[in-house]
Amino acid sequence: MTEEPEDDSSKNSDNSQEVLIEVSRLIEQRLSKIKELIHYKHQHSSEAKYFRKILSSITEINEVVSKAIDVRESALQNIETEEERDSINENMKELSQNLNAVFLETSNGIYEIWEWFTYEKESDQDWKSTIRTVNGDRYQSVETIQEALTLKPFEASYWAQEKLQEMNSKDTGRDKLPSQHLFLEAQLLNSISHLHGILRSILFYNVTKHDIDPEKFLQPTKGIEDVHEFGELLLERTHLLTSRPFDVPEDQSGDLNDLLSELIFTQRTVLDMFEKIKIGSGRYEPDLSNPEHHMLTNKKEPRIPYANLPMWPIKRKRWESLKELDIKNWLGSSYHAEQVDCGEESHRIVYRDFIDFVQSLGFVYKKVTAYDDEKRLQPQLTTFEWGGKKKKYRTYASIYFYNQRCPISKREMRISIDSDAKHRSITVNVGLDFCKPDDNDSEISKEEIPMITRELTEKYCAELLDQFEAYQKENGLLKNAKFNAHSMELKLKGRTFDDLLLSPSKKQLLDDNIFALLRHADTITARGVETNRGIMLAGPPGVGKSLTLDAIIHEGNCTVLFADFDMLHKAMDMIFRL
Repeated sequence: MTEEPEDDSSKNSDNSQEVLIEVSRLIEQRLSKIKELIHYKHQHSSEAKYFRKILSSITEINEVVSKAIDVRESALQNIETEEERDSINENMKELSQNLNAVFLETSNGIYEIWEWFTYEKESDQDWKSTIRTVNGDRYQSVETIQEALTLKPFEASYWAQEKLQEMNSKDTGRDKLPSQHLFLEAQLLNSISHLHGILRSILFYNVTKHDIDPEKFLQPTKGIEDVHEFGELLLERTHLLTSRPFDVPEDQSGDLNDLLSELIFTQRTVLDMFEKIKIGSGRYEPDLSNPEHHMLTNKKEPRIPYANLPMWPIKRKRWESLKELDIKNWLGSSYHAEQVDCGEESHRIVYRDFIDFVQSLGFVYKKVTAYDDEKRLQPQLTTFEWGGKKKKYRTYASIYFYNQRCPISKREMRISIDSDAKHRSITVNVGLDFCKPDDNDSEISKEEIPMITRELTEKYCAELLDQFEAYQKENGLLKNAKFNAHSMELKLKGRTFDDLLLSPSKKQLLDDNIFALLRHADTITARGVETNRGIMLAGPPGVGKSLTLDAIIHEGNCTVLFADFDMLHKAMDMIFRL
């Protein structure tokens, strides 16, 4: 009788069980090691060596977990029923529990490493939590003014005050103080929220006592979305909150007025202190030479450019002027514009002269752009020839200039210049912020500053244009140039008096009535002598009228304006203006 062969499946089962036991043993061993590292870390908790040991232990555990995956994969390969799967799960129950502990401890180990990199005091975590609560209350959603009034007015400041009170204790040591950033953030949030709360309380008292509809009383121009926006609305409507006097009996009002004076004095003193606090590099101050720095247009959020858009955006919403946005970012929210006198035919001449003039004052261009209403365009550059040289000309563009010290204002300045050939205009824009009176001028009251600032800005523009007119007379393109009434340079044929056959008497006639006047122009002008001398050339064709005229133009060291009959008829005003 032969012996029955051993069942292969039984052998495999025994081998799997052995592997399972070995894997469980290894996991328990590795788990014990990492637990010992994490929970008994006193000697190495601040050393990189300790964290490398944690990482090494996690790597070792991961290798064993990989073997556990292989064991389970092998066990699941030949199952056919749910009962068999349940049997395997029951068999691996202890392994599963160990794996759960593994994942927990490895997570703790990774967290230990992360925390080492991002160390933060426990007290700072508490302050951050408080600040999140304060901001949550500040931006609590509301849809109507009536709904906003039902909320507790000092809720947001309460949390910050509680934390600040907790800090102001004799038990608070240096190590328990929050970071400077969190301390200042809590102080500032507390102050803003408390002041908003005061405004909300005064409004509530007034509308309740006098039975007023708060919506009609405040007349908001747009809806509100949260408590903070409601506070901002009240800041804009403080004149309404003071429109109804408090009818306090005369014998009781004295003490209240004394308290009011004390409050005003205290707040102004505290505000003065905040003005002098320097946080990091200090409050936002634009570097005027930097084209990416905007002027302050929003006192509440000074770091944000005008209309909450970046400097030099590609476009704005439809119907919103992109040019206005750029000017306000460059010059400030208020600016003065002056037109430069520009004739119909001489736009390019005045453009070139004015650009050369402002550059002669030390202005440097920082940005050149163009617009199509709400969109930005690439500015086009053309040239024209004058005096044998090519001159740059932009028919439609806005140029933004900076000067470290303008010789007219004796200050750091920004201006912008708009060129528009279609409307034959050149405009210079000057920000009022650059012409404010000095802060140390004690003779000017706060109420007078806006009016005086505008007067100084207009005076600056007037002086700028006066100096430009003087510059044109001495250095403009038309100085000693020869051109026609359309401001087109004459193309001379190079003919001189040497090419003419003139009698001495006629040469003397030309000298007496033209060239002598030019030679002695300064003396004649200084003595106030008026001159209306001239000559008329007449004769049949071919006698040399044009040749004589060419020779006079060539010989004269002066500005020559040539006008034929058609030009006299069509451009008389421009001729006399020149």
